[in-house]
Amino acid sequence: MPRAPEEVLEEAEKLADWFEQHGPSPENQQPVSQFFIGCIVDAVRLGDARDIAAAVLAARNARVSWFQIGDALNVSARDAEHRFGAVVELAQAARKKVRSATSELPPLGR
Repeated sequence: MPRAPEEVLEEAEKLADWFEQHGPSPENQQPVSQFFIGCIVDAVRLGDARDIAAAVLAARNARVSWFQIGDALNVSARDAEHRFGAVVELAQAARKKVRSATSELPPLGR
């Protein structure tokens, strides 16, 4: 059963949060794109399409190119964008909708 875009977005955000906490540091200079490419490769190896989609979404949010993502998936950049572009667009639209809705909320008071 496919996940809703919100669930994929949540997984991608968890991955991005983990990266912020455990990503490159002075002692670990692994480039950002390599980290996310590694996540995609691991997801492909495990064979879970939802995890692959979440990893691709997190990579795109980190500005990893479709060429690099395609290379990690063993497909062309065009094929990678064709397969996962809609997931990325849906998740970004969901994020904008949440931001818009929360910006209209009154501030919390005591």
